[in-house]
Amino acid sequence: NLARSREKYNDILIGFDISKDAINLATQNELHPFFCIADLANLPFMDNSIDAIIDIFSPSSYGEFLRVLKNEGKLYKVIPNANYLIELRHLLYGDTGSRKSSYSNDKVLNLFSKHFPNFE
Repeated sequence: NLARSREKYNDILIGFDISKDAINLATQNELHPFFCIADLANLPFMDNSIDAIIDIFSPSSYGEFLRVLKNEGKLYKVIPNANYLIELRHLLYGDTGSRKSSYSNDKVLNLFSKHFPNFE
């Protein structure tokens, strides 16, 4: 649980998105992290200043991740599986999405493993 971890370790949570609307929506979160509008390709953080990055369904700027992560920093990358759009449609709308196009995560996995060859 992020809330308990934050209290236990005195963590500072930072969230960012290029979209002002996404930031406005995210600020309604009970964790009260610091949110800012930022470009993934030009992160507004100092070199070697971040303990962990959680990258969820976003494009990647692995060079920037490596720049801002501390030497022992962790990157948690959430890569959707091939059926994630169908699963989301089903959860949100009860639609199986069978008539919709599918998604392949092969390109994302290949690019990620190229930049982070020791990922688990």
